[in-house]
Amino acid sequence: MASQVGTRTKRRPGQAPGNAKADEAKAKKLECIEKLRSGEYSLVENVPLPTDDKWNRRVKPSEAWKKFGRVVVDKTHERTNFVQCFKCKLVKICHVSSGNTGNLTDHSCKPESTQVFDPLPRDVKGTVAELLAALSAENFLPFVLCESESFRKLAAFLVEVGFKHGVVKPEDILPCPKTVATKLHAKADEARHELVEEIKEDLENGLLSGTIDGWTDDQKHRKYMAHTVSHISKDTWEMQDNLLCLPHCHAESVTHEVIDEIIKMEKIKMNIDPNAKIHYVTDDGADVVKAVKRS
Repeated sequence: MASQVGTRTKRRPGQAPGNAKADEAKAKKLECIEKLRSGEYSLVENVPLPTDDKWNRRVKPSEAWKKFGRVVVDKTHERTNFVQCFKCKLVKICHVSSGNTGNLTDHSCKPESTQVFDPLPRDVKGTVAELLAALSAENFLPFVLCESESFRKLAAFLVEVGFKHGVVKPEDILPCPKTVATKLHAKADEARHELVEEIKEDLENGLLSGTIDGWTDDQKHRKYMAHTVSHISKDTWEMQDNLLCLPHCHAESVTHEVIDEIIKMEKIKMNIDPNAKIHYVTDDGADVVKAVKRS
């Protein structure tokens, strides 16, 4: 890639003399892209140095620098003559000594970058498959994990981080389990709040049905109680089944009084009237039947 920089293209009859310069500029941009990918170059905000004329003259920075950043040598932070769009990653040439940013200001991002990258070696995808297989085997995860939209978003984000910041240590970017758990609880609370708002009208009009199921996990023998609700969506007129709550039952013996108390407490936590009418369906479990009759 680097060998293309500075080469001259033989001019053919009728060929515009500017083509050689265009080819040379393209080669330089491709070389810059490779160095960004390898981590030799990095992207930073274009902040004028105290020695810059712009700094000394107190000239207001161009609006272009809201879109573009300056490409610098990662180790020395020496500025290069390349800039890159923060959004679409387009690389352009903009000399450090030049104050002309007209070609940057007029830039508008395309849906997909038109820059050409070399295809990945075949063994890269194979290595990823091996790592995913090890991940699935070690953590008993399904093989379809790689088809999950959330997993692909995570993979895309990690690729973007590597593209922007170069080689990153896993421990510098991967959070601890406690942080993930905290984020998960927050997302669950948010989703539950949205669900309660969605079913509020049906709940007030007695149009909800529900089920209550209890079980004990095999490892720590903790008791749980799943409370689901079902309603007809007003947008699609389809049945919507949602898990309203999954409380942990601390009682040694789960009686109908315990079930009734748990149901009411969970409703209160979600700002639901504990006496709100829900049509429960059960497999004739005597304790559940007695509990929902009390609710």
